[in-house]
Amino acid sequence: MVPWQNHGRKGACCTKRNLYAVLLLVALFAIVSGSGKAVSYCVGQTEQQLQEAYTLAQAQQYPASAQAYRSAAENARRHSRFLCLFVRRNLLDKINETLATLEFYALPDNPADLAVETARAFSQLEQLEESFIAVF
Repeated sequence: MVPWQNHGRKGACCTKRNLYAVLLLVALFAIVSGSGKAVSYCVGQTEQQLQEAYTLAQAQQYPASAQAYRSAAENARRHSRFLCLFVRRNLLDKINETLATLEFYALPDNPADLAVETARAFSQLEQLEESFIAVF
């Protein structure tokens, strides 16, 4: 049977075409939904690590806090290879740069600077997640 010939069945060609369109839309929705969950997971994990590092600094455990900030920066850099598929590269560069400097603020004489820079990292992570959501 040739698709452009009707052979007595009204709308057979259009029904098959509609089915393909629906299947493609379902597949696209599944991909977007899965990638959204992955972006949220990566951002959430980094936020959790930042919160733990800042809590250590507030408890005046500065060497452990610096190590936790370093670990958060390394994990964020690893996640960047995946996240660059979904978000703008300049946002990833900003957050990686901010996270890389945080460990140097984890000192007894810098609590205000550490608080400001940690808050900046949290807001950049929020922007990162919003930039993915804004696309869709």
